[in-house]
Amino acid sequence: VLLVGYLAVTGKLGGITSVSAEGWGWVLLTGVLLAGYVSTWMAALQRAPASAVTAVLVFAAVITTILQSIANGTVPGATSVLGALVLAVAVVAVGIITARRPDVPAGRASARASA
Repeated sequence: VLLVGYLAVTGKLGGITSVSAEGWGWVLLTGVLLAGYVSTWMAALQRAPASAVTAVLVFAAVITTILQSIANGTVPGATSVLGALVLAVAVVAVGIITARRPDVPAGRASARASA
């Protein structure tokens, strides 16, 4: 809704009509994936410490790198691969550390960190 409003304000709302059926399919697919991802993240925040949930969210950069390579038909550069590996290792490390900690209700996680 915000993006459509932006197009209306900038006078480019007519550009929506030039999007092909295939283009709208991609819009729908990516919208559903994003909505599912954000919904899952919000639900996870209710059940786990924010540090663990955010670490998983950061992993989206790795997924984005993979999807971009597939879409472009290219192999990611060494910097992208190294960055993705560092992120993946960090996410796994946070997951292991969080799993080893005693159970902490999600709302109490920040209080525990400051204690």
